[in-house]
Amino acid sequence: MKILRLDLLAFGPFTGVSLSPSEGKHGLHIVYGPNEAGKSSSLRALRQLLFGIPHLSSDNFIHSHKNMRIGGLLETSDGNQLEMIRRRGRSKTLREPDDVGVIDDSALAEILGGIDESMFNQRFGIDYEELRKGGEAVVRGGGDLGEILFAAGAGVADLSQIQKQLDNEASELFKARGSLQKINKAI
Repeated sequence: MKILRLDLLAFGPFTGVSLSPSEGKHGLHIVYGPNEAGKSSSLRALRQLLFGIPHLSSDNFIHSHKNMRIGGLLETSDGNQLEMIRRRGRSKTLREPDDVGVIDDSALAEILGGIDESMFNQRFGIDYEELRKGGEAVVRGGGDLGEILFAAGAGVADLSQIQKQLDNEASELFKARGSLQKINKAI
């Protein structure tokens, strides 16, 4: 999935602002800027466009909860597009570009291809705090983000599965109080 446009129609400190994160490019996008420029608000807007605006959202700086709106244009790898607006509410929050017609949530779920909010947060929408925690986890040798970053850097697709396999193989070779393992027999 590619995000062609993120429309901050009425969200946080923004009114009528459009961002084009992809602009035809693929890969890693790093957003940087001075404090209070709207980086975190934009990331929250993207997350909430995809997964819903929380009922007790704190992004009603300028706009009341009932007027909060985030829009966007998404594209799949085969060229299918979905243009939508998300409003805050309990049901029928995914809207057509006119903000009148309702889009079934399954249309967005299909484009997301099984990515849930947790996976998005860990793999695609990493904010400063999550990156800092992930860095600490890498130093300690653990954590989901640490594992993901290490696996990506090492070119390893499923680090935890490989760790389990190595542990099993090690147990077949030696156990502290064992007698049947190869190393134990040799000792």
